Amino acid sequence: DFRPTRMQAMKNAVIQYLQCKWEADYSDEVGIVTFSGFSKIVSPLLPLEYCYEQLIGKVKLLQPESATNIVGGLNLAGELINKKTTDSSIVNRIILLSDGGHTESGDPVKIAEKLKFKGIVIECVGIGAKNSADLHEESLRKIASIWNGTLLYRWIGAEFFSEFDLKLIV
Repeated sequence: DFRPTRMQAMKNAVIQYLQCKWEADYSDEVGIVTFSGFSKIVSPLLPLEYCYEQLIGKVKLLQPESATNIVGGLNLAGELINKKTTDSSIVNRIILLSDGGHTESGDPVKIAEKLKFKGIVIECVGIGAKNSADLHEESLRKIASIWNGTLLYRWIGAEFFSEFDLKLIV
């Protein structure tokens, strides 16, 4: 559903997001967590101001893996934020890029609700062919936060760069 691959579309989305975030407020910190059969921290929270190129490099090295453990990814991202953040005026965000298909145990919607209750904003980006069995939009919409009356869910399709509005999430 993507050329050259879905993984490359995800990398492009993250890189474009980092570019927009850097232009809007490079003092923000960004971490990267992957979630396949297990979750891992690819990058701890780093300030864009000093680590922009390092973060881009880490994104470019990401490779597809097996399974999709959204619960593990959300939990690990939440832990990463909780370890680092002490300032209650900072908006803590998780950007979840996925087709929404959770293949491991646990309920991603319940984990998302716990994180949102702690004040963490979750933005979901659906990656996959619209209206296909591969894209679980209903789950992603339930995981996503509502921010100022707007559901923080969007979809990346083949028309990625023309339809994807990153300014909403910066």
